[in-house]
Amino acid sequence: MPRGMRVMISGGGTGGHVYPGIAIADAIKRLFPDSAILFVGAHNRLEMQKVPQAGYDIVGLRARGWQRKRWWTNWSLPWYMLMGLIKARHTIQTFKPDVVVGTGGYVSIPVLWLASMLKIPTLIQEQNALPGLANRRLSKRVDVICVAYESAKAHFPSQKVSLTGNPLRAATVARDNKRLEAQQHFRLAAHLPCLLVVGGSLGAKALNLAVHTWLSDILRMGFQVLWITGQAHIAEVEGLLAPEHRQRVRSCAFTDRMDLAYAAADLVISRAGALAVSELCVVGKPTILVPSAHAVANHQFYNAQPLAQARAVCMLNDTTLVEDLGPALRKLWSHSNERVAQAERLKSWARPQAADQIARYVHGLATGSFSLQTE
Repeated sequence: MPRGMRVMISGGGTGGHVYPGIAIADAIKRLFPDSAILFVGAHNRLEMQKVPQAGYDIVGLRARGWQRKRWWTNWSLPWYMLMGLIKARHTIQTFKPDVVVGTGGYVSIPVLWLASMLKIPTLIQEQNALPGLANRRLSKRVDVICVAYESAKAHFPSQKVSLTGNPLRAATVARDNKRLEAQQHFRLAAHLPCLLVVGGSLGAKALNLAVHTWLSDILRMGFQVLWITGQAHIAEVEGLLAPEHRQRVRSCAFTDRMDLAYAAADLVISRAGALAVSELCVVGKPTILVPSAHAVANHQFYNAQPLAQARAVCMLNDTTLVEDLGPALRKLWSHSNERVAQAERLKSWARPQAADQIARYVHGLATGSFSLQTE
């Protein structure tokens, strides 16, 4: 019998690059069970933990990207690139992939570049409305580019681009009939509406400060709060909580059960990372997005802007958040018809089949039957 499809997936550094790769891998294994999958990531980043937890093998490269703040350390970048190319070549020669997939991050550059040089079919997936540096550099060499936003298409060769949406793990957004389980899991009251606050995988100091500033008002509106603070901020947030707040505030540094967090939520305040935005579109809850003022190239603003223009979310400025959060939250919560309409508009942006579509593209590249779908 012929061997199954062999797929190498490279990307990492942040959850925004790692989790799409895992979602694509899950879809490949579900649709094409005989496939073999190997991840390639940076040896000292979170993918070395998250990918094995998801059930996949990973090889780590000694790779690093351009340091924007500590620019004087970039003298060693050519050495890292050379070491990455050597390890990537050995890994490719050993694994013999039929297709190589990149999900962004500096570690993907040597892997995808070398695969294209060796005439192995290649595909990259861009999560953000404003594409990252790695994918922009690779775009002329790869065969297929899958994007999550219409606006991202302008940054890539048009004949290679398909608007697929962001690949999401099914378990993350599967929230049907889970509200009771969610309330029990997070120790939430069944009779109170829940405000979910989430600042991304690393947390968000400005968002936490604004929520704390308005916390008494939030509780007076009738909310209980599920507050995902980020590991770096949990001690500070816990220290700020007054005794009278603790009965209706559930704080945690991180949760691996975002499906339950979304199921519990009646309204969401979130950063505008690409995956968070895509998840919220599928979940379809009334949402306030706060793009990080410190995101590279202000990409979170560009992720949130089209949704705000379509009145699918309320978008607030990071720098004036302490002043604006309370009034915006009160206005949104007090207009139930607009909340429902906003949630419906948000769901119209969802692309829940993104991972399956990308998996089929990968299979098409591997078997020589590829056909690009355009909109």
